[in-house]
Amino acid sequence: GFYEAEVEALISLKHLNVPQIICAFEEDGCKYVAEEWLEGTLLKRIDSSENIVNLAVTLAEFVSAITSQASSPRTHGDIKPSNLIVCDGKIYFIDFECSVLLEESCQKETKETVRITGKYFTAPEVFYGKQSIQSDIYSIGAVVAWLLGGVDEQGINLSCIETDSRIKAIIKKCTAYKEKDRYSSADDLLEDLSETINEKVYDED
Repeated sequence: GFYEAEVEALISLKHLNVPQIICAFEEDGCKYVAEEWLEGTLLKRIDSSENIVNLAVTLAEFVSAITSQASSPRTHGDIKPSNLIVCDGKIYFIDFECSVLLEESCQKETKETVRITGKYFTAPEVFYGKQSIQSDIYSIGAVVAWLLGGVDEQGINLSCIETDSRIKAIIKKCTAYKEKDRYSSADDLLEDLSETINEKVYDED
């Protein structure tokens, strides 16, 4: 269930961007998870495109770390603004109820799913019970699009983004409908993001 997935993920993830679990217990039929307290705020829109690219790097580095960790590599499963907390300038990922181990994520696609996820930030296949590294990559692209004003009531709308074509191209590849058309790994995404940062530095010089 969601409770078990949250506890398992928090125990297995030893990452600087994840609040540490203190304990998990059941009382009077209710299940609780106590985590490290964070004095922060939910992610809000950022004005600077440079800061947005840096945030995208943080998201991609996190996905790279959790999907390649030696023990129990996994996906997050529900990356969206309301699951990202900013505390002292640092991003923390919360809510691992939808997290799955990679070895379990290659399950057969079905027409039913009970996962509760972000409507505009979730890859299409997740709604049908399938989840992969590319699902988290889709969510990264959607969050970046949202930060740039590219998410409206219909979903991701790249025409609303007023920025350079490279960022748009990265978002478009992240949020491709088919998994095979997205980045094959978070490291590949990081490579493109790094090129974007380097180009900006070179242009400024």
